[in-house]
Amino acid sequence: MASHFSRARVYSRTPDIGPPPEDHLDNHFLWEVRDNCDYAIRAFESMRDIAKTDPSSNSLLALAHMVLVFGANVVRTLDPPKAAPPTTKRRALRLRRQVHFSTTNLDRMRVARNHLEHFDERLERFMTTPATVERTVTIRRMVMDHEPGPATIEGKGDKLFQPRFLKFLNTASWELIVIDERFSIPDIIADLHSIRRSIDEAEHALAQGDA
Repeated sequence: MASHFSRARVYSRTPDIGPPPEDHLDNHFLWEVRDNCDYAIRAFESMRDIAKTDPSSNSLLALAHMVLVFGANVVRTLDPPKAAPPTTKRRALRLRRQVHFSTTNLDRMRVARNHLEHFDERLERFMTTPATVERTVTIRRMVMDHEPGPATIEGKGDKLFQPRFLKFLNTASWELIVIDERFSIPDIIADLHSIRRSIDEAEHALAQGDA
């Protein structure tokens, strides 16, 4: 039996009517921005639910990373990197104008985007650059309700070692540390909620104008 798709889910154009205007796909990109906002918001909701029953679950780290990834997708679309093609930059400007959003509202997610895009380079530097503190211990993965301070290590006597983190999630503040870079998950979620509302308001205003 053949599938049937509603018009809202399908993009198509007749090949013999000439080239489309440059903004003919803008709404599709805006819908993707909205979807990624929703995915990040739902991931954070899942984090809070899991923490109620398993506050040290490594699934919390995975979901926190998902928040960063979805946030990075949003900023890639609304504020692409300098090396992006001119058509991509023009589309991003049109989208920001449509939802009345400026690039200054994307600062936190821009850091996340840059961090993820250069993750391998940052990891290489982190693992090969000597620590600035004489006695350190690298924590590969940890989830706790507080950030641990200097501590002794079994078999190392009473010397204190300063932890540095590859991945650490503080479930009290929901701050995520990835390769010593700190991200406030609630702040990122607040930004995504704001973008989501801006998109809804722009679509509502457009619908009122068409009415």
